[in-house]
Amino acid sequence: MLVDINLLPRKEFKNRAKLLLLLIILCVAIIGFLLIFIQYKQATLLKENLANQIETLQEKRAAEEQKYASANNSNNLINLERTVEWADGYFVESVPIINHLTKLLPERGFVQKFSYSEDGIVSLEVQFDTNTENAHYLALLTESPFIRSARLLTVSTTPILEENGDKADNKEQSNNNSNEAEDAPTGNAVETDINNDILPRYFAQYEIVFEKSAIRSLQEGN
Repeated sequence: MLVDINLLPRKEFKNRAKLLLLLIILCVAIIGFLLIFIQYKQATLLKENLANQIETLQEKRAAEEQKYASANNSNNLINLERTVEWADGYFVESVPIINHLTKLLPERGFVQKFSYSEDGIVSLEVQFDTNTENAHYLALLTESPFIRSARLLTVSTTPILEENGDKADNKEQSNNNSNEAEDAPTGNAVETDINNDILPRYFAQYEIVFEKSAIRSLQEGN
């Protein structure tokens, strides 16, 4: 008995499978290539954008540095001018203040120390021959239209110098001098007692607050 075997359909199936596999590989390759190309393009664009941003930032930085340098030089010049103006105003204003304070002093009153702060406060130490002169000077200070307030901080005396050169106690000196001052004649010369002992000098420290507007008036008046 003879058997017919037809092999043609099987051959066609194998050819189709190979063709389909080839198409799948080709599609995968094309898709992979496209993905790689797209990523490459994106990386290239990102690199270009970063390079442009860096260049822009460098330009801005250079411009800001130049602007800051110009502003800094301008500020230094302005600060220098302000410092000069402040120094000129400070030292000029001290002159009329000292003149006004010395005009109120008695004939035998002498300024020993003087300091003036920018806020108008003056620290003053004055030498007097008698204890009453410092109280009278304080009254004149408080009555001045240019002074806001004045107060007496401390009063000290120098030791009595006797003929033998010994120093007496300050407390006894103050009591003896107050009794001797009542009988001593008044005048501009230095007061002495009966035994020619030199009477003590009185050193008074004051804190004086000037009106700033009044200081300008004093300056204009001078």
